[in-house]
Amino acid sequence: MKWTRSFLCVLVLFGLTLSIQAQSKNRVSLLVSYCHNGEETCTVVHVDRFDFVAGNLISRKRVLTVNVDTDGHPNRIINSRCLLLAPQGKLYDLNARRYLSPAPTPLAGSETPKLPGLLSPDGRKSVYLPRLGSNDSLEIRSVGKPTVVVKNSFDVTVRAISAVTAILPVAWVDNQRILTQRSNGHLVIVAIDGRVSPLLELPCTNDGGPSLRKYGSSKIVYSCDGNRYLVDVDNRRFEPTKEDLGNGFSVDFRDGTEVYYHQNQEIGRIGFYPLTTKSYLAVRHGDAVGGVLDTATIKTIKVWNETRREWIVLTIDGWAAEIVGWIG
Repeated sequence: MKWTRSFLCVLVLFGLTLSIQAQSKNRVSLLVSYCHNGEETCTVVHVDRFDFVAGNLISRKRVLTVNVDTDGHPNRIINSRCLLLAPQGKLYDLNARRYLSPAPTPLAGSETPKLPGLLSPDGRKSVYLPRLGSNDSLEIRSVGKPTVVVKNSFDVTVRAISAVTAILPVAWVDNQRILTQRSNGHLVIVAIDGRVSPLLELPCTNDGGPSLRKYGSSKIVYSCDGNRYLVDVDNRRFEPTKEDLGNGFSVDFRDGTEVYYHQNQEIGRIGFYPLTTKSYLAVRHGDAVGGVLDTATIKTIKVWNETRREWIVLTIDGWAAEIVGWIG
């Protein structure tokens, strides 16, 4: 009898171990940052982790609190385990729960004190903008080489009354070419030697709020006035497209609303600044006042998953909630 009970205990413990391992294997986690001090300035930022298994929210945990002035602001996840803080370039190991010293060089697309700006795919060059909006020059910096200053007119405009900041769209085409604009819709190529060549003219009004995003190694999407265009640099052409968010998700803009799809089936018209992982989509959500959304007031993140096929609401005890990234 004692042997039987012992054997049953072993079986139960073995089953629990397998269950825990299965949960760990199937778990994905979303990191969300938000301000937690006075609502006029944001100096203290919390980072919370929301854990999901089979589409269900199973736990929430505070993983880090930072001072923006000294530590930087949570920017994104690197290698599924490190949190990058910008612009200082600090890396926090989420598994070891400590800062890495010295910090490894972040991946392309981030900003570091050693090579500031948007990094090239090989991480050996960057394009640096003196200002967020229109610029009369940009700088191409390369490791071990003199900085190339490109003097030209690089303009971007948005509505005079808008919650959107005018940011000059910039993307690396490859390690030798940069895609940006002379004005809304007028795209140009900047070579790393400083030459500027006209490329395409796309539909984009003066208040369209343009942006450029690159997916994978070659796909570039230009957005303006709520419309999105796939830009084929080498063949000098473009075509309307949904924005591919990865992992089977995409987004379109119709009737003034972001429309989200999974495997080309509509799943909702809610939220913005989307980020996906396998089977999951997360968006920020807020209510516009007078047609203008103040992103500082955002207190809600919504998550859709393929298993439950419904939206889960994450409410933040703070303000200016942002999606940092997915882990797992």
